[in-house]
Amino acid sequence: MFRIAPPNQLRVNIRRFMRLGWCIQFALVGAIAVLFCGCEEMPQQLQKPLAAIMPTPAPGWWNDEGAPGEPRIVVHLAEQKAYFYKGKHLVGESTVSTGKKGFSTPPGHYSIVSKD
Repeated sequence: MFRIAPPNQLRVNIRRFMRLGWCIQFALVGAIAVLFCGCEEMPQQLQKPLAAIMPTPAPGWWNDEGAPGEPRIVVHLAEQKAYFYKGKHLVGESTVSTGKKGFSTPPGHYSIVSKD
């Protein structure tokens, strides 16, 4: 039913297959090179700067008109935001940068030493 090829004939077939594989690889690389030769950059007037594509979020907001109470700031480390309160009323919000791994800001209660 099944016929096993003699060793000499098997070696010839493997060599023929290896030569064919090399030719296919060479042809594929050549075809890819030809395809990419036609590619060029977009003209400068059509390129948009990255800032125009991805606008930056607003850094925050502030409105303390008529809010009674003691001022307080809560910094949320996971959100990288600061929330400003007067009494129990939220009067502002801002983005903050609290550090990076190895140099993070330790949690705790802090006093404001100076303010602009």
